[in-house]
Amino acid sequence: MSPKEIELKYLIARDAAPQVLPPPLPASWSYSELEARRELLSDEYLDDERSQLAVVGLSVRRRISEHVPVEPGDPVTTYWLKGRETPDGALHVRLERKLSGLDDPALLAAIPRRGGAAMRLHVQVRIKQQRRSWELVHGSGVRGTLSVDHVSGLLRGVGFSWDELEIEIHAPVERAKEAATELDGALKQLPFLTPSHLAKIDRANYLVAQSNS
Repeated sequence: MSPKEIELKYLIARDAAPQVLPPPLPASWSYSELEARRELLSDEYLDDERSQLAVVGLSVRRRISEHVPVEPGDPVTTYWLKGRETPDGALHVRLERKLSGLDDPALLAAIPRRGGAAMRLHVQVRIKQQRRSWELVHGSGVRGTLSVDHVSGLLRGVGFSWDELEIEIHAPVERAKEAATELDGALKQLPFLTPSHLAKIDRANYLVAQSNS
């Protein structure tokens, strides 16, 4: 079975006051810690010259993460194979597989017609994030991570930025979807949050296309 990421995504209104974040939760959910964990994330999305991963609904992300303040072992570099499945409103259910590197067999097998031949990948989009995150817990024991991200970058000479709230649910798929539906019912009522149907790489491309149109 392919590993799945269950996540809610919302855009944060630019005029949202800082004190409204993190947002209030439904009664069955609570923050397990009050102080946010802070990180600086540098993401690179890679594909080959023919965008063969994008054609089959995939992307590869190389992430360099560093805590604020810096912790022993920082910075950390990880590689991920990500799906780009169509979301249902704010709810994103997609493939997420951690890779050992760019020579991981899972990546080599992602394009069947290549027959396992290595791909020559290059960076398509670079994104930087200033992240604050909190751990959540549901009365049933389901856990989650809520993140508030300031996202920025430069693509084809055009700068972009936005603020985003994400909640990743850590549970088996069906249980996670039920928990996410409950959270979404409350969060989408907040006036400063708007459900986001785009992954970060796709929103960056969308904003740049809008700027050039």
